[in-house]
Amino acid sequence: MSERERRAFRSVGFRSSLREKRKGKDKKNTSINNYTLSPEQQKREREKGPSTDREIERAEEETDSFRERERERERERINRKKMATTSSISGITTANNVRKIQRRGSATSSSSSSSSRRVVRMMAAPGTDGTPYVAKNTFTIPSDEAGVKLEEIKRRFLEEMQFREQKMKTMPDYTSSSLKEVGANTYEFSQEWKTKEGFEGWMNTPERRRSHFPVGVYQYLPKDKWSVPENFAPVIKLKDPPKPPKKA
Repeated sequence: MSERERRAFRSVGFRSSLREKRKGKDKKNTSINNYTLSPEQQKREREKGPSTDREIERAEEETDSFRERERERERERINRKKMATTSSISGITTANNVRKIQRRGSATSSSSSSSSRRVVRMMAAPGTDGTPYVAKNTFTIPSDEAGVKLEEIKRRFLEEMQFREQKMKTMPDYTSSSLKEVGANTYEFSQEWKTKEGFEGWMNTPERRRSHFPVGVYQYLPKDKWSVPENFAPVIKLKDPPKPPKKA
């Protein structure tokens, strides 16, 4: 601590002593008002007053500057402590990251050395990465239904599918569609679109929503998650749909 700081530190006590002197001076001034002092003494007392006030102000300024320096040093100590804590935490984090990388490297080397493990690759959804979006549905007409002959039900079903294909050809992103007979009175309808949005656009058209099959047409639940079951068509769950015949 420098000499100036020591003087400022001692000025707190010095200020109290000056205040006591000031009180005594006030009493003397009171006596001056009562004309108990000589004119020379009154003059000397008046000259002492301002000098004493200046000393008090100087002591207060030095005390304030000393306190401000102490606050600045305290802030610096707190900042150094925070920086030390941050550096230690970053060092621990870096060490943990190095250990993780080492473990991953060892795991990768062990997995590459073992030939019995399989590599699983995630496949993107159709219609999202340039691959076509294909949906398949299988329908069957077992027999007569509600007084309507089997042949009449088949005729209405084929007419409805023909109407759908004509409307689909006018939609954007349409590629192709086909209706194949894969068994006795069983049909598989396949449709292909460039994007998934094109398929969804077709499914949301008013014509598609109003299009329904006649009574007597049943469906098998699609096995893939891309195809959408037909609305208002009963589902057959007892057996799997027949597979299409292989090409010769």
